[in-house]
This record gives sequence, C-alpha cells and structure tokens, in this order.
Amino acid sequence: MKKAPSTQKLLKAAVEAAHASGDILAHHFGKTLRVREKAGAGLVTDIDIASEKAAMRILKKSFPDFGFLTEESGIHAAQSAGRWVIDPLDGTTNYIHKFPMFCVSIAAEWEGEVVVGVIYHPILKETYTAVRGKGAFVNGKRIHVSSTSRLNDSLLTTGFTYRKDEWLHAEMQAFENLSAVARAVRRPGSAALDLAYTARGVFDGFWERRLSPWDVAAGGLLIKEAGGKVTDFKGNDFALGQLEILASNKKLHRPLLSKIAQKVKKNAHLWLIVLVFMTGFVSNLAQATPLHSTELIQALRQQIQHAGQGSSTSVSFDTLLKKWSDEYGTPAVSPLLQLSSDQKIPDSQRYIALMGASKLGGSAITHLITPFLKDRSWMMRTGALRALSALQTSDINAAVLPLLHDSALVVRLEAIQAIEKLRPPGAEKALIDALKNPDNYHHQVAQWVPQRALKALQKLEARETIPALKPYLDHSHDPALQKAVLETLQSLSGKAVSVEFKNRPIPEQVQEWKKSFIQ
Repeated sequence: MKKAPSTQKLLKAAVEAAHASGDILAHHFGKTLRVREKAGAGLVTDIDIASEKAAMRILKKSFPDFGFLTEESGIHAAQSAGRWVIDPLDGTTNYIHKFPMFCVSIAAEWEGEVVVGVIYHPILKETYTAVRGKGAFVNGKRIHVSSTSRLNDSLLTTGFTYRKDEWLHAEMQAFENLSAVARAVRRPGSAALDLAYTARGVFDGFWERRLSPWDVAAGGLLIKEAGGKVTDFKGNDFALGQLEILASNKKLHRPLLSKIAQKVKKNAHLWLIVLVFMTGFVSNLAQATPLHSTELIQALRQQIQHAGQGSSTSVSFDTLLKKWSDEYGTPAVSPLLQLSSDQKIPDSQRYIALMGASKLGGSAITHLITPFLKDRSWMMRTGALRALSALQTSDINAAVLPLLHDSALVVRLEAIQAIEKLRPPGAEKALIDALKNPDNYHHQVAQWVPQRALKALQKLEARETIPALKPYLDHSHDPALQKAVLETLQSLSGKAVSVEFKNRPIPEQVQEWKKSFIQ
C-alpha cells in the first residue's frame, strides 16, 4: 500500500488552493453574476465553477494521484487512497445577494479519514486550518471551542434546507425549541463558516440536516482539533455523508441532543411518515446496531461481496436491503455511499452499495446520488439514473439530459426511461437532439436509442416537436426509423394514414400521411 503523504504538504497545497479560489470570489464579489438553479441544492454561478477549477488545478499539480469529491463537478476517480473534498463557494446565496458570509472549504482524506481541513473567508482574510492530531488555527493562531456550560448563556447557529417539505418543518421545530433556551440563535447561511466559528469559540454549538460532505469535511475536523465534539443527532460519531450533524464545545453537547430529541418525540408521527416514504420499511432506528462507522463499513462490504458472488449461498438484493433496514437503518446510508465511491472494489459491488443507499436514504440524499451521473463506470451512471427515477424527484432537473449522449448505449437507453418518468424541463429538445446523434446509427442495436426516444416523445405528448420530426420521414435508407417517426407523428398530430394505405410499403405511407397532414 502506498505510504501516506505528509500532512504538512497536504496542508500547504490546500491553503494555496483555498487562497487561489478565494481570490476569484473576492474579485467578483458585488458584481453582476449569471445565476441558475442547481439540481436539488439551491443556486450556482459561473464563479462557483471558476473557483472550483482554480482549486483543482493546484491540487492536481501537487497530488496528481488524489481523487476529488466536489460540489460542482462531482466525483473524480483516485489512483491512491487520497481524496480532496471541495466546496468552492459555501454560501452561494449570500454571495449572490452581496452578503459577505461565504468561504472556500477544502479537506484532504486519506483512506477515508479527513486528515487536513482548510476554510478560507476571502473578505475577512481569515484562513482556518486543522491537521489531525495537531490542533486548529486561524491565521496561524491556535483556536479553541468556547467554555460555555449552560444553554441559557449560549450563542448557537444553524441552517435550513432548500426544500420546502417535512424536513424543513422539523428543522423549524428544532429552531423553536433551542431558541427558547439559548441566549440567541443565528443563521448566517454558510455551514463551513458556522463550523469554523464554533471551533473558534464564537458560537457554542451548530446543528443542521441535509448537508453534503463538502459542506462539513473541513469544518468537522476543525471542531475536533479545537477540542469540540461532532456527532449525529443520536450522539453517534459523525461520518461524511450522514444527514445530520451536531457540533459543540462538548459541555453543551448532551443538552443540545436532548432538545433535538425532544423535537423528534414531539413530531413522532411526522417522522414515521417520512421514514416510511424514504425506505419503504417501518424500521426502528432506536434499535439500529450501534457499530462504529469503520466497523459498519467493513460489515457492509462483506455482505455486498457475498451478495455479488452469484453462488447458491448468495443472497438477493431485496434480502440484503431488508437486513440493512432492520439492523442498521439510515446510519448505513453514509457507509454505503462511501463504498459506492470506492474505486478499488468491483463496479458491481459499488452498484449494490449505491442502490442500497438510495433505498435507505430516499429523496433526502438526491444531491448525493446525482454526482454518480458523472462516474467513470457506465454501471454506476446507470445505477444513479435508476435510483433517481425510482425517487421520482424533480430536483435533478436537467441533470439526466446529457446522458442521452453517453458513450455507453445502456446509459443512453436508461436516460430515456428516466426522462419519461421525471419529465425534466428541456426533455423534448434533448430527445430530438438524440435523434441527430450519429452514434445512434452505427449498428442495429444502437438504433434502439432513436426508436425509444420517439416512444418517449409520444408519452410526453410533445406536439411542439412535430416540425423537427418531419424531416426524418425522408430517411428512406432506414425504413425502421421512418416507420417509428411516422407512428410518432400520427400519435402527436392526431392524423393517421388512411386504412387503404396501412399495409403498403413505408415510403408510400409516408407520402400519404404528408398529404393528409397538409390538408
């Protein structure tokens, strides 16, 4: 196994990358930006993307064998046990509205453990750094969590989901409970900065749901190295990919957990509904096996390997999923996502892990499944499409559309099925573009794509595509395509070929339909 890199070298590269990204953010702050909606996770600007590219360029140069997990471009395969986790602009909404609470967050993982974390606030020129086992600092000065011991004296911070659903309701309930006992609660809008300020002792505690790994990777390490504590809402050690995070100065951790648990009890009926929707199982999470995250990963890995053997003793995916739901519940989601990202295990096993995570996590982890649409493996891209289709979520918007031009035929076909179910904006135009793709005409099997695309246009009742489809009627060199186009046009226009022409050759039917349509 390759030797672990020097943490000081990792730190130096991370600081350089964070400053380069931060310089871009500072330069464009306050200017007019091009803003668009992002799949299931708020807003994105061209500056987010430019910032990410700047950081990745520096980190690739210093550590070319490391992989990446980034907010804007997703997963990039690693050639070693190292990975960078990057949020190039945490607090995008603040940035867009000229509210100067945003930052760059970069963390380095080795063998699945965060060993270096850097958070840079480019407006205040504050660089927060942490190396595992060596403390936390801001601009070179050591920092510590606060010494506050009573909730009545505490200043807390939190954030809320972008989604307007039951999760937001639960978050507001927790906010109400803690606001009633704390001195004050703030909501600055940048989870990474919330964690940095908690590590520094400005805030006494922070909690939030539905954060992504890039939001908390660096900040979580800062908290630990500053003497604080980071867990989920049940007090279990926090791991990247979990849906809940509570960070505190340790002294307030138990009372904070108690207040959050009080909220769960108050809305027990609500959580039961959410749980049934998310997993399809009524599993008792309070009885979930209390394994350490590393032990749970190993247990899941062995079970997945066994399931993938294909022997008489192997178990089905449904059996495995029920076992995970009954024994572990949602705490298994994060380890399964980590296994899904592990490039060292077979793609078939990564696929099982991804499908298991999507079943257990439900729509709450849509934003964690979407990056797999860009995975190097066609199997994983197919799995992500199937998972997102099953969740019936509209949050991914146009994320599936580029896969209509994927290099793998099976992915292109799966993308069409996903589009039929999800009906994302721009679907009709994307399906028409698929007809133009020359890769879909190289051999007979590939022609399934345009034929399936035409069927999808019928299901979408995309009547506005009739003008774009008419030229394909003249593809006399491909009778099968001609026939499929004719059937689609008849379906969309409501004008059918007359009965006496139905058994005639396709070219004659085409000419007859053209006359009928013009009339």
